[in-house]
Amino acid sequence: MDSQRGRSKDVTFSCSSNAEAKKTTNFFLDRASIPINLNFQDTMIWVTMFVLFGDDVRILSYPKADDEGFMYLMIISLVLFVLELLLYSWAKTTIIFEKPSTILGAIPVPFTVQGYLFDFYFWLDLMAVISMFPDIPPIANAIGLTSLGTGTNAAAYGKLGRIARMVRLVRLVKLYKVSSGRAQRKQREAELLELTKKGVITLEEYTEKLQQTDTNKQSKVGAELSDQLTRRVIAIVLIMLCVVPLLTVLEVQMGPEVATSYIQKLNKNGDTRNLRTAISSTMEQYSYYSPSTWVRKNKDCPDDDKNCDEEDSMKANFKSLVYLGVYPYNEFVCDGETTPFELPYNSLVDDGIVDKDYVAEASKTGVKSEREKDYYAWPAATDGYSVCDNNAELIRKLRPGEMDVFLFGDDSSGSSTLAIFSVKTQRQEDALYNVLTTVFVAIMLLLGAHTFSSDADKLVLEPIQSMMDLVEKVAEDPSREIVLDYSDDDNVNYETQLIESAIQKITSLLRVGFGVAGSEIIKENLNSSNDSDQPLDLVDSPGKLIYAAFGFCDIHEFDHLTDKLEVQIMDFVNDVATVVHEQVHTWAGQCNKNLGNSFLMTWRVPYAATGGQSNIDVTRLSAMRTIADKAMIGYVKVVADLNRDEKVMSYRKRQDLNLDGKPFKVHMGFGLHIGWGIEGPVGSLQKVDATYLSPHVNMAARLETASRQYGVPLLMSEIFFRCLSTKAKEQCRKLDRVSVKGSVQSIDIYTFDAYQDQQLPVRRATKDEEVKSNEYDPDYEGEDDIFNTDQDLIALKRHFTPELSELHTKGVGSYLRGNWQEANKYLQAVDDKLRETGYGGDGPSQTLIRYMGKRNFTPDEGWDEKKGRALTSK
Repeated sequence: MDSQRGRSKDVTFSCSSNAEAKKTTNFFLDRASIPINLNFQDTMIWVTMFVLFGDDVRILSYPKADDEGFMYLMIISLVLFVLELLLYSWAKTTIIFEKPSTILGAIPVPFTVQGYLFDFYFWLDLMAVISMFPDIPPIANAIGLTSLGTGTNAAAYGKLGRIARMVRLVRLVKLYKVSSGRAQRKQREAELLELTKKGVITLEEYTEKLQQTDTNKQSKVGAELSDQLTRRVIAIVLIMLCVVPLLTVLEVQMGPEVATSYIQKLNKNGDTRNLRTAISSTMEQYSYYSPSTWVRKNKDCPDDDKNCDEEDSMKANFKSLVYLGVYPYNEFVCDGETTPFELPYNSLVDDGIVDKDYVAEASKTGVKSEREKDYYAWPAATDGYSVCDNNAELIRKLRPGEMDVFLFGDDSSGSSTLAIFSVKTQRQEDALYNVLTTVFVAIMLLLGAHTFSSDADKLVLEPIQSMMDLVEKVAEDPSREIVLDYSDDDNVNYETQLIESAIQKITSLLRVGFGVAGSEIIKENLNSSNDSDQPLDLVDSPGKLIYAAFGFCDIHEFDHLTDKLEVQIMDFVNDVATVVHEQVHTWAGQCNKNLGNSFLMTWRVPYAATGGQSNIDVTRLSAMRTIADKAMIGYVKVVADLNRDEKVMSYRKRQDLNLDGKPFKVHMGFGLHIGWGIEGPVGSLQKVDATYLSPHVNMAARLETASRQYGVPLLMSEIFFRCLSTKAKEQCRKLDRVSVKGSVQSIDIYTFDAYQDQQLPVRRATKDEEVKSNEYDPDYEGEDDIFNTDQDLIALKRHFTPELSELHTKGVGSYLRGNWQEANKYLQAVDDKLRETGYGGDGPSQTLIRYMGKRNFTPDEGWDEKKGRALTSK
């Protein structure tokens, strides 16, 4: 049913309050629920089940006294059906004015209706409403349907009633589709909520995409084809239900009517002897024992053998005599004592057993109809009947539809015969048959709809929907890797899956080519809600303010390598890039730029944490400790891999790469800084790059360049250091205070000591490394934290002992206070110690000693420890 919603962009009504009311009504119809978690659709499913089985259950299991309660429940069900019909017609319909169309293909109207109103399901729901009229006595009486259910019309009326009820079965298909759509919505809601928690989308985007899910639950091709197949299955089933009963010959039990007519004929002729015999035989043949026990006398049994009765195998076709009376009174016609008339005419009329109008008309004319000449009127007197069989109490417990009443009379003789037969058991078996038939047809209807559409779903619709889902997933989170699994699919080489695989590859290329910074570009241009003829929008999108840890890294001696390696330089760069990218990605970072010899990496702060605001103190953000720690660990892991990766290490063996007579080693510099950046596309429709523009990106690049001056692989800014966890800060040492070009204030710079000229531990498997990254907690205070257990971090920092760290801290402190003589003593001690132990000295100490030595270890006039010195290279 939801697939029938109008999707036109034309404005239906100009009143915004009307649109809001529709929105609220749609919410009520689809999702609103009461505290017991029973929403409107769930309620309608139970109501539908009641109208399908309620009347038959009433006949099977409940006495006549409960009929009134069932009637009120049926009236409530009718009201709910009508309410649903009206609400769907209003809320799930779009009317486009000034666009003529036709209704039912024949009635021209000056507007176009899209959605539920006048749709296939609308007419079926309307028929279901109309089919309930005969089941509600006040409505049935008002429109003259009561007489159809009695007498000789009962069987035909039962056929029509069953066919009418089958129309209600179609509601199960509609409600099943709605329930299925609701389950899909819940799954979609969970997926979007997970993306919101990860910070991939904002709360506003979550709400918007959830609304889009309500509107576009299925691909247009899928929705149309599925709806057409369902309609055809429904039409076929309904045609079968209507035609087959009409072609079936009804077996009508004429015995009671013939027996009553024969008794009246004998009564008319005054043949007392034969009349007595006929009455006795009729009473014996149609004796009433119980509503579920019928016994027929076996004609071959001796009269004195009471055990020679057999149960009638056709008991459902026999009727039980509950009243038999002949007029005028004759004391000899009944076996045993005859009784006066005990069931007066007024009582029969009041209880609805005999139709008052029929009796009155027959009394005047003496003939019921031109066709039935033998049906005569009720006698004028209400006494004088010879009542041979009478169960007045039972008659009052039977429903009108559970009795067959036969009244025969003769105007010339004034005689008449009245017989009432109970057909309760037959009606109960009919009701049971109706229940089983309804269940069977319901199962076949649902299975039929599923079977007819399963192949199309599997071969066409599901692949198309899968493609749409694939594009939607990329549009929602372009950085997420999409993996297609065809391991359990027998149709791997079908064209639809080849196309799906091509889309997956294209989107993967987009993800790799644009990176995280290009996510918005991909989102905007892959959004399925965009018009198909809309041109690409690559450079017109405004930039987006984000916060991130920016990491810049550079391959040293790249000009020399380019000259020597020539065409092989691409292999070299890709080997190094693999190491850098893999470790950065493992530790929650993303690569933004590959610039040949350098790479720009980012560790983004979730957009939900900042909301696009500027001037945020990132050190106060709870997520920053995790981001900063992982960024530092990721870069340190890159340093380790550069000194043990098999492909990278192979370049050390090449003699042609030796530099100044020394064996070549791959060295890189790394700079880390945190701040804001403008994320967006740069370029034109001929070529566009998604990147970050910010002085903070430049700061990361300058720190990387400065790392060469200090002889360390990694430099971190003061703001980055402040964002680290306490445990991570303890692993770093302060090197200097400098003023950097492009920065108003001087900053402290820090490093994580990493000695590279050593045999490093075997690299841990990537999956194990990812588990360690995912489980990392910056606030964990145990002794087995990563800095005390990770073999890479321990090995790289092994050379710089706590004693050396203390000496270096004193030296830097003396240097900044202007006591350079003292500073030289401490720093020289650190450098000498590392030389003596075979580590080649300490680069940061040597840098400060050289700087102070050029000034004879005397600070320049106006030296300010808060400003430090100017960083000479970038």
